[in-house]
Amino acid sequence: MFFVFLIILIPSLYVEAATLQLTKPTTKISQEDEFQVDVVLTSKDKDVNALEGFLYFPVDVLKVSRVIDGGSIINFWVNNPASEENQASNFVKFSGVIPGGYAGEKGKLFSIVFKALKSGNAKITLDKASALENNGSGDSVPLLLQNVSLVIEKSAGKLVLVDDKLSLDTVPPELFDPQIGQDKGIYDGKRFLVFAAVDKDSGIERYEVSEGLEEPTTTSWKVAISPYILNDQTGNSALFVKAVDRAGNERIAKVNQNFSTNYGVMRYLTEWFWIILIVGLSLILIVVIKRKKSLPS
Repeated sequence: MFFVFLIILIPSLYVEAATLQLTKPTTKISQEDEFQVDVVLTSKDKDVNALEGFLYFPVDVLKVSRVIDGGSIINFWVNNPASEENQASNFVKFSGVIPGGYAGEKGKLFSIVFKALKSGNAKITLDKASALENNGSGDSVPLLLQNVSLVIEKSAGKLVLVDDKLSLDTVPPELFDPQIGQDKGIYDGKRFLVFAAVDKDSGIERYEVSEGLEEPTTTSWKVAISPYILNDQTGNSALFVKAVDRAGNERIAKVNQNFSTNYGVMRYLTEWFWIILIVGLSLILIVVIKRKKSLPS
């Protein structure tokens, strides 16, 4: 009778859990090959609006060639896995927010393109992962992790087993609206620019800013990250932001320098920065609780 009870109980424990899964390449992998592993989320019973975690891999067998975040269900990255600062020798860090939440099957977070350095066994694992529910309270969602184990063959391959669809991406990033902000407690009161664009195909590669010219030239653009402190603090210069996706498509936005009527930045800061703060604190709380539970009594 006890075992019957367990059989009934165990499935019910996982019915409301979400699954974070690594997809396994369907073809054989040889030394020198490049191949792609997707990180996907399945959550049918809960709306998930925030995720974080680490992806680990054996550095003696595999090397990260690049990370692709195009087509991600993540709308706003706190730690973008495609950024170099979130990539170490043996892991990739990620965390992000999905305003409105996600409930579905195999929603892609991002993809990692690995290069096989030599033959042998390679286990790619997810760790320290957590998810929050889109219910106004940020409750923790039980998260099941599914890793992959690969066998790298010794025969020389030098194949690129990647489906990043760069050659098929002819669509520029979506329209976006950069905003100017100013606060005496930030950047010594200097005016700064905030911006974020979305590209659902190949993902955003970089941003560039042009200051001073009514018609930007090739040499007036310079690579920038948000937030960006303005060189001209008077507000009299023409200002443009360019978003470039990984396929080379561009979207240019002209910035409204009329700060007195530019209230959009307050809405932007309120919606995004408070979301990041709340999510960040919630994730920290989850980690603290987990660590306390793991300590011996």
